Amino acid sequence: MNERMRRLRDGGGRPRAGLAIVLLELLLKSSGGKMNGKFLLAVAVVAIVVVAGFVVFRLVMLDVIMQAVRR
Repeated sequence: MNERMRRLRDGGGRPRAGLAIVLLELLLKSSGGKMNGKFLLAVAVVAIVVVAGFVVFRLVMLDVIMQAVRR
């Protein structure tokens, strides 16, 4: 087992999915620990924009690949 996996297993490191949690914790600390409706709405809008951008990127790449295969 390599060193990175050992740290993840022992809790010494965070998996990549934990990055969002860390960012939310930092945002909450900077606002004094208060979470209001505007904050949640902003987080939801950013998440939707990121997911929509990823889906659009995948569709564009799929279209490019399909056009290359047709030729």
